[in-house]
Amino acid sequence: MAGRPLHPPVWWSATFEFDRSEELVEAARAATRRFETGTPAEPIYTRWDNPTVRAVEEAVAALENGEDALAFASGMAAISTTLLAFLRQGDHVLALSTLYGGTVELLTDVLPRWGIRVTFADPDELTPDLIRETRPQVVYVESPTNPTLRVLPLRRIAEAAHQVGALAVIDNTFATPVLQQPLMFGFDLVVHSATKALGGHHDVMGGFVVGLRHWLRPIWDMRKLLGGVMDPMVAFMVHRGLKTLALRVFHQCETALQVARFLADHPRVRQVFYPGLPSHPDHTVARAQMRAFGTMVSFAYDGDMAATQALIDRLSVFHRAASLGGVDSLVTQPVTTSHLHVDDTIRQRLGIGPNLVRLSIGIEPAETLIADLRQALEAP
Repeated sequence: MAGRPLHPPVWWSATFEFDRSEELVEAARAATRRFETGTPAEPIYTRWDNPTVRAVEEAVAALENGEDALAFASGMAAISTTLLAFLRQGDHVLALSTLYGGTVELLTDVLPRWGIRVTFADPDELTPDLIRETRPQVVYVESPTNPTLRVLPLRRIAEAAHQVGALAVIDNTFATPVLQQPLMFGFDLVVHSATKALGGHHDVMGGFVVGLRHWLRPIWDMRKLLGGVMDPMVAFMVHRGLKTLALRVFHQCETALQVARFLADHPRVRQVFYPGLPSHPDHTVARAQMRAFGTMVSFAYDGDMAATQALIDRLSVFHRAASLGGVDSLVTQPVTTSHLHVDDTIRQRLGIGPNLVRLSIGIEPAETLIADLRQALEAP
């Protein structure tokens, strides 16, 4: 037909039939050849590949300037499947200490059971010298970090990892490919939680890993066995969300900077964590590495645990919900949500105290969000 769908249709089928047996056999053989040649493969079984899922994988790969991408049922499925594809008993992971709490749990509670050693380094300690000294198999980071928004010198880290033969992996969820593309700085693999900005509307759960096909092949094999593939309807909805990603993210970044400046001047706020402020320790790195400073703002309130929770409860525009990156502004207390299961001594060292508040800035007008924060901060 002359016409074709403007959006990828939802291929709602678990399996795909062929006219002849030899066609099915050839399709099975060709399924993995796509990682060698880039040639599209015929769908066979949705746990392997699905046309709707492939459409969003190709779209995310293009956004990150990657050769290809793989989609998953969640961000944690993308992270865990990626690490399990490459790590073996006796291997060593050098990881940033300020990671998403779920990733920290995976690295501290799960991988050591299988004889995989994990070393954590604070942002100022994760230097090229440390990478060369420890010689890990995988270097795993986030930038900006969760929730204190440190920004790492990505090119230096990737170069040092490659000098010792390590795989350089980064979680780019906070920045999104709109603000930075870590593959361009030398990273091997980029992971995302599509539940956040890529989907953008708090109504889907998914994840991606992006990179060279050479690295994606073992991850595809592991995904096929573990089964954490993205649902076709979720793939359709994420693909739709990508169409407004840049519009949303740049608007949210502009608002986040205004919110950060307001908080920095308020007497009830002890410290603001936002790379767009000149007072941020990584402001210069962020200016050189990112197109804008991100949609997340964290701040330390002048109060204890109970006072901080009372502050959060006084907010009426911000939603008390544990996610980020979407159209609705959200507020959380990291010690009770994302970092609830992280050891308290680690949280204290990283500056994640009971008075830390994390804001995910949505698409509401800046003046509306600032007015909500002002009334909550200044209530008697």
